[in-house]
Order: sequence, then C-alpha cells, then structure tokens
Amino acid sequence: MEARVWSAPEVLALLRDDYVIIALYSDDKKQLPESDWVTTESGKVLKSLGKINSHFARTRYGANAQPYYLLLDDRGELLVPPRGYDLSVPGFVAFLESGIAAWEARKTEK
Repeated sequence: MEARVWSAPEVLALLRDDYVIIALYSDDKKQLPESDWVTTESGKVLKSLGKINSHFARTRYGANAQPYYLLLDDRGELLVPPRGYDLSVPGFVAFLESGIAAWEARKTEK
C-alpha cells in the first residue's frame, strides 16, 4: 500500500498536509521492559511490542488485519469506517477526503 498507493502525489499531499500518521506494528518482536507488559483479560502476559499492538487493535477497534487504516479524531474516535487493503488510489483519496470532511463537521458541532 505504501509503495503503490501512498506514493501517488494526490495521496502524499493529503497525508502530508492533513494527517498525523501513527503506525502500530503487530509483527515487531522487540521485547519491552516489564513495566510496559500488558496482561490481557484472560490473564495472558504480552511482552513484545507486536503482541501488545495487536491486542490493542483487536480490543479497541475489533480487527487485526494488515493493513488496516483508521482515521481518528483528536480523542481517538473513528471519523469514518476503517479501510483495509485496496490498491485503488482514487478510493484511498476518497477515504482520506471523507475523514477530512468528518473532522470539519465535528469541529463545527463543538
């Protein structure tokens, strides 16, 4: 996605000018210090960054697909429905623009 969709000039411009990008890597095997470990509801202790990120994505957003794009407001709430793997540049532009429109609408409601 990053190489084939994000590299499109119209996508790059929106990402650069209108978004803060945050990435959760669920395949990162780096073990964290014990103070950062997470214990799940079932009692399993998650020690690696990837497993903790994966658990967060599943419990907070109900999915752990890769890639899985979320457009969030400043409180971490979804602006529009998430988007998975799809190489359509016009579709991704529409997704990003819908997030901007939702953000603008929320700002006027406040």
